[in-house]
Amino acid sequence: MDYSRVQGALYADGLSNIMAGVAGTLPNETYSENIPVLKMTGVASRSVGFFAVALILTLAFMPKVSAVILDMPEPVFSGFLVGLLAMMFHSGLHLILESGINNQIGLMVGISVCIGMMAESQVFFPGVLPPSLAPLTNNGIAAGGLVAVLLSITFHWMRRPRLAFGLKPSIGHLPTLMDRLNEGVQALQLTPRELSILQLACEEVFLHVASHFEGQAHAGSVQFRVLRDEEGVFAEIQAGRRVGDVVGSSRPPTSGWTDESDLKALGLYLLRNIVKDIRHIHISGYTYLSLWI
Repeated sequence: MDYSRVQGALYADGLSNIMAGVAGTLPNETYSENIPVLKMTGVASRSVGFFAVALILTLAFMPKVSAVILDMPEPVFSGFLVGLLAMMFHSGLHLILESGINNQIGLMVGISVCIGMMAESQVFFPGVLPPSLAPLTNNGIAAGGLVAVLLSITFHWMRRPRLAFGLKPSIGHLPTLMDRLNEGVQALQLTPRELSILQLACEEVFLHVASHFEGQAHAGSVQFRVLRDEEGVFAEIQAGRRVGDVVGSSRPPTSGWTDESDLKALGLYLLRNIVKDIRHIHISGYTYLSLWI
């Protein structure tokens, strides 16, 4: 996923809403229904989006054509939405399972869905909340989403075994990295095997990140965060700039002489085979690496 494009889309959406507010008109809306539509049709070309924009602008000046769409019988429109909403449900489940599900995430999703359905039906606890909160309490997506955000923040700050520290991106600080990981053995209840894999993985990632800061006097620091839950040991490494991709490293050639770049690629390739899951994303010039042990 190209997070820079996602970020640009969010900036454009926010700017358009500001312009709509200044102009005194309705803000625009971003619909998640487009996600299952892309999967159903397999079409994600920008030209299709530009054509849709042109079509919507044209319909704005053709009220009779718009009236035909608006006067569509509700059963017909509902039948069209059944398949679309089913695909949305599938996309949501796929996103949850892809990100990894545990007891906390399952509880958060279950409670959020229940609160959203209660808010949408408007038959639970009528008249208890003030009318000023109706935009949140009478909308299933708003209520369920707000509950999910609050539960996510609560779970994030819950007390659980964790280890957090920062290091200068220099090979000379590699022994310090090993010492910090050894200090977390008791707090994280690491087995000898888990400690060995964690050290190997963090060492390889740290060396890879440090290679992008060579010769820089003000390189900032590389932040490490390690915690344990019911799924295992989770480690996250954050750097203050973009670094070469870790996930996409290919296996070096098996025959012939190798150079230094092949050896570096070999370390990253082996890294993908000693951890359960590794992810590498870039957001606003920052690098985030996460892995499970």
